[in-house]
Amino acid sequence: KLQVVYTPFHGSGNIPVRKILKRVGVENVHVVKEQEEPDPQFSTVKSPNPENPEGFVYAEKLAYDLDASFIIGTDPDCDRVGVMVRGKAGHFLTISGNQMGALLCEYILLSRTEKNKMPENPACIRSIVTSPFVDAICKKYSVKLIECLTGFKWIAREIAISEGKKKYIGGGEESFGFLPFDKVRDKDAPASICLICEIAAWAKDQGKTLYDLLMQIYQEYGFSKEFTINVTKPGKSGADEIKQMMENFRANPPKEMAGIPIVCSKDYKSLEARDGEGNVTKLDMPETSNVLQYFTAEGDKVSVRPSGTEPKIKLYYLVRASDESKANLKVDNYSASLSDSLIQISLSKPFRNVNYREDAIKALKDSISKNLPAPYTNFDVELYISSKNIYDYVPNDMREETKKDKSRILNLRNRDNDDLKNVVTKVGTPCAPSAGLQGRHIALWASHGYYFEPSQNLWIL
Repeated sequence: KLQVVYTPFHGSGNIPVRKILKRVGVENVHVVKEQEEPDPQFSTVKSPNPENPEGFVYAEKLAYDLDASFIIGTDPDCDRVGVMVRGKAGHFLTISGNQMGALLCEYILLSRTEKNKMPENPACIRSIVTSPFVDAICKKYSVKLIECLTGFKWIAREIAISEGKKKYIGGGEESFGFLPFDKVRDKDAPASICLICEIAAWAKDQGKTLYDLLMQIYQEYGFSKEFTINVTKPGKSGADEIKQMMENFRANPPKEMAGIPIVCSKDYKSLEARDGEGNVTKLDMPETSNVLQYFTAEGDKVSVRPSGTEPKIKLYYLVRASDESKANLKVDNYSASLSDSLIQISLSKPFRNVNYREDAIKALKDSISKNLPAPYTNFDVELYISSKNIYDYVPNDMREETKKDKSRILNLRNRDNDDLKNVVTKVGTPCAPSAGLQGRHIALWASHGYYFEPSQNLWIL
């Protein structure tokens, strides 16, 4: 029997999710007590968003105590679902929205095929910023893949206009919203959770886990990895900055990403696609959207758009590689490349009079204190800087001190990674596993006006 830990994050999902799981035969559902009751302040989390790993701190503790198979969390209105599964070493790992979309798609298409229940003219739908990884799955099963604008209303629109022509059998978005059937016409966490539990039970019958199934998918279709950077710009001035960033990307589009040529770019505001030779074609979309996309010669994709609900600009990286280590290297290289462009656009002029050490440490402390989950409040920060271009950023009178920093960080790098766990974190990996904070996010935020190269060689102690 499945042992499932569930957290409604103080929202509306508690009763409906438990009821529907009991109805389909999932009886061992353990609700996180600290987050079970409705709480308009969401007092145990910084944000009740199932995309954020730091919200699962209490759920992880309960899951380890119960030896649970996996963890499920729903957002306050219970339309999006986040999942954590045990990895190879037994630690809980976050399944991204793109990964869960691939798991759901593969299972739906495989089970319908094996049971001879595939309808005529089947179709799956995904948004333009969702990983094209599911495209390969649909191709294998001869299922039509429809691409639409970001937002579930567009998925619902495609379902509606396809009625009588195509049969919708599944779809979703990278932002943890899925719809495994066509009755609701919106993202639906309870229905998705039922299907996720069915997949987990099916895997368990074969002596496997959800993580094992995901690895099987990678082995068959190639390794895919995604990474999202959110740069927050609050207030009126922040909205103006975000607008200026998008305008600058349009005026000065990147021609390569970390040395790999960009062979196609798409602008959903002008509804134009441009290839590497400069040839322009029109995009077939029902209306415009403020989204830019860049496609590399190696089949990778980067999307840039302002958030529709928060004061953020979002950068989505989707890379393909033969194995995980190569994918991780690509993610680091791409994010540094595009992040540098973003920082250069954001800084209209350099700040030459900044005391980079004291001010950067203060900025990092302020940022961390706003993002740490409730149980973690005591911390200290020391900043080390090391970069081949660091002297471009540091005033002359500070360069000698910077050389000492470079020596210290190199010494740290030579130590064993396991020995540094929960103590030292390289940019691009979570801080302490329980905190779930992304080092690169802080680097991007803090580097606006401080003398270090963004998203390269920043360590946080």
